Amino acid sequence: MDPYLDFDLGNIKRFNAMKEVNPSLKTLVAIGGWNEGSQKYSAVAASPSLRNTFVQSALKFVLDQGFDGFDLDWEYPARRGGSPTDKVNYVTLIKELKSAFEEHGLLLSAAVSATGETIDTSYNVTALSQYLDMINVMSYDLHGSWDKVTGHNAPLYPSNLDNTADSKELNLVSCAEAWLSRGASRSKLNLGLAFYGRSFTLSDAQNNGLGAPISAPGLPGRYSGESGMLTYYEIVEHLTTNEWTYRWDSEQEVPHIYKSNQWIGFDDANSIAKKVKYAKDEQLGGVMVWSVESDDFSGLSGIKYPLLRAAYQMAKGSSGVENWVSEVVAGRFCKCFIFIISDMDRSSITMMASTPQYHRQPLLCHLQPLQLTHHILQANQQRIHQRPLRMLHQQPRLNCVQEAALSEILMTVECFIIVPLMVLLSEHTNSFVKMGRFLTRRLSPAIGLIW
Repeated sequence: MDPYLDFDLGNIKRFNAMKEVNPSLKTLVAIGGWNEGSQKYSAVAASPSLRNTFVQSALKFVLDQGFDGFDLDWEYPARRGGSPTDKVNYVTLIKELKSAFEEHGLLLSAAVSATGETIDTSYNVTALSQYLDMINVMSYDLHGSWDKVTGHNAPLYPSNLDNTADSKELNLVSCAEAWLSRGASRSKLNLGLAFYGRSFTLSDAQNNGLGAPISAPGLPGRYSGESGMLTYYEIVEHLTTNEWTYRWDSEQEVPHIYKSNQWIGFDDANSIAKKVKYAKDEQLGGVMVWSVESDDFSGLSGIKYPLLRAAYQMAKGSSGVENWVSEVVAGRFCKCFIFIISDMDRSSITMMASTPQYHRQPLLCHLQPLQLTHHILQANQQRIHQRPLRMLHQQPRLNCVQEAALSEILMTVECFIIVPLMVLLSEHTNSFVKMGRFLTRRLSPAIGLIW
């Protein structure tokens, strides 16, 4: 049990009270995640009595606390400590959840793997499409230091270096096709967008292209502190120094940067817009973001949240999309699905800030000191709450929630946001709820939010 958590259910009640401000607001509670593993979910899914207990407990909690649904993030059935029977048992668990939830008009979603091997091992896609309201494909972490060579975190298309059947699957288009070809419903499929990059330490600084040998993960981020991973706000901070070289991969439709022996593959506003355009063209349900707080929220480039803004503008088909998005596309886009909590196991609260009009140089950014990946995000104290939140470690306070709030971004997009249960049980929820009320007062009544 995390000693920093305060299990006061009053926080949940205050959280769900945001629906009094915006009656269209929808809230889901999520459990699971990478750190949870698979073993305990495997045991539950295999036992009729444990499944019934799980379903009834989840239903009771959702109803008692006033949520509108439930998100299951089991990573992954029949893998990582699971059982070969998980694939069948997972469908049974989802079916029983759906049966119980549907009677009460509740939503059910799941976060799922992106690649064919895990899909075939873990999921009966046709059955999941029948019972789930949303299928959220985690189409990122497709390459990293585990490959022993440089590679993009989440390329849109394959490269000419992808010369094996497995490597040709490691891009967003192939991830979508993997689910669709196995029977997934287009209208329920949400592709994941990464607001972070994967970094590498080159074996030879002179060999700095795609597929170059590496000696180790990239250096830890200044604020995130994790080797081999950098948030977008850390990446754009590098770009302001003019010490890094930027390259656009015209095959994979994503950028990377390098300096000396450091190499980072990531998404920028251009690549995000191209991915959303693909989702629109394919008439998918939408996109999800992992995770919003990793964007450039300080906006010293002239725009806050350039990645989120690019996704929204392309989804909306607005003529206000930046001039680097050459083709403006109008068309149907069911919803923009956004994860706003980065990691329930680290109790990391994420907040969405305002975004002014686009600046024409979204890469020219500078970031003030902050800490998000392993710590609690602080809201603007003057606007949102009276006293500072206690952080897990001492870090600079953020000032990220501004007056021109979320409505500009979400005015015409149905948006679902999920918050893990552990966050709602924490001492930090009160300030998070106040922030949510502040934002929802400025949202169109037609917008549904799942925090």
